[in-house]
Order: sequence, then C-alpha cells, then structure tokens
Amino acid sequence: MPHPPKQVQQLADLGFSPLGAGPIDDSRPIVAGGKVEAFGDIVALASPRFVVEVGSWEGRSAVLWGNALAQTAGDWALACIDTWLGSVEHRQIKTGEWGIERLYLEDHCPSIFRTFASNIRRAGMADNVIPLPIDSPQGLEILAVSNIYADLIYVDAAHDYAAARADIAVSLMLRDETNANALVLCDDFHPAWPGVQQAVRECAAASFARLVIRDGQAALLSKRADAIADALVARGWTEEKVFSAGKPSGGSGAEREVIQRLTADLRVEQHRAHAVRVERDRANAALVELDALRSTFSWRITAPLRAIRGALRRR
Repeated sequence: MPHPPKQVQQLADLGFSPLGAGPIDDSRPIVAGGKVEAFGDIVALASPRFVVEVGSWEGRSAVLWGNALAQTAGDWALACIDTWLGSVEHRQIKTGEWGIERLYLEDHCPSIFRTFASNIRRAGMADNVIPLPIDSPQGLEILAVSNIYADLIYVDAAHDYAAARADIAVSLMLRDETNANALVLCDDFHPAWPGVQQAVRECAAASFARLVIRDGQAALLSKRADAIADALVARGWTEEKVFSAGKPSGGSGAEREVIQRLTADLRVEQHRAHAVRVERDRANAALVELDALRSTFSWRITAPLRAIRGALRRR
C-alpha cells in the first residue's frame, strides 16, 4: 500500500494539512482540466512524489499537476504556496481573467482562496493538495528552515525580475539532494516576461544547471540529472546553453557570489530558527516547573508574604 511522502507529516507538524472535504462554490470560475505536455514529460521522466507550487491562483496549474501526478504509481502530494490576494495586474485591469472582478472582494478583501479550494475539491484532489496561505519568500523560508525538500519546485509567482530571481534561487536550494532527478521548473519563460527570462538564465548559470525549455516552461536540472535533460530534449524540448567549459557565461564570478551569499544567509536563518526553538523549549520547561511549584503547599502558604513584599517594593 502506498504511503504519503514524508513531507506531508513535516508540514502537518507546522500546522499545514491537506485541503480536505468542504464546500464547492459553483458560482466561481471552473478551471479547465486536461494536461500540459511539459508537465507530463517531467512526471514521466523524473517521477516526483512531493511537489511544491509557488503561485497557485485559482488552482488551474495545481489541477494540471494533479492530473499528471495521478498517472504515476504511489501516493503524491502538492504543496501550494500563495497569498490568494491577487497581484498588481488585478488592481490595474478591470475585467477578464486578470481583472479586479476575479478577486471577488468581500468586505474589502479578496476571496480567491474559495475559488482555488472549489476547483481542487471538484477535481477530487483535496486529500493530496496542501495549501500554504503565505507569500512566496516566507513560504519558501518555512520549508528551508524546516528542512522540507521537494522532488520538484514549480515557480509561477511574481513576474518581476527581483522577485522571480529570489524565488528561483531559494527553490534551487530546496531540491531534495537524495533525489538526483529533483529539479526546478519555471513558468512564463517567454518574451512577454523579460524579467522572468533574465532571472531563469542567471540562476541556471550561477548554479551550473542545464536549462531546457518547452512551451514557456523552463526546467533547471543539475548535472546529476543529465539523463533527464537528454530525454527531455529527445521529446522536443530545446536546450539553451547558459554556460560553457564548465563556467557560466557573462559575469560568472558575480553570479556565483550571489548564490553563495544566499546560501550563507539561509544557513544563518536556519541557525536562528534553531536557537528560537531551543529557547522556546526552555521556556516551556520553566513554565512546567513553575506550575508544579505553584501547586505545592509551601507556595500557597507563602502567598501573603509575597504579596506584602511586592507592595513594599512598589512603595
């Protein structure tokens, strides 16, 4: 009998659980089913079981990933990171898929999560999809400091260069090192989003990743996954050379420094998180001891003396 990926329990320990059964709002937009050839290729060749999606919106790509993952043997899980609050585009466009009306404002706040949840439940994937309602920098940081790694990280969040680069750089660090086929896949790799293209190319060069592209989807694969990259090319993907002779092209030293700095910063944050957990455990232990002391007879009998001493100090 298949078992859920271990990351499901790790997320549960942090308070994130599968969406589960619940209401379906039929008044909300219904995302199309079907499949994306690029997703099918990745699942068929890399066999991911735990996928992190950075940017989920109404659930369209989550459903498409679910359709592809459901074709594989064994259990799978998809963690979806999104604020479900919309983006700049939704405040500038009045109508259509990217218009402000799709925010479904209720008491001034977007209610897009209801659309997402309805689509996931309608697709029968509520037990496999784990929502993380938080922005991508914090969501990825939670995974990093909690040592939660993925077989595949799908980046489809902000489209400006700085945000896309930050998301991709951290996502590269979240690849499961025990899985040689772990990879990062980035959406919207086309001229309409030059910031995304620049971010993808720079991160691929800095991490010495092979970059293969199909239909606006850009896969970054480590050298350990050469067989996967070659198989993708054989299936019609296009490889873009971002480095030569083992070194990135154009400013390779600066790119390596960026990755090294990000890695160092991440390690510092991991140490800080560990220190916070240690202090929290100490505080909890002290509270337990204090509660035990308060329940003793000597603590109760000396209560009036402590009250008098406190009053004298205040004077």
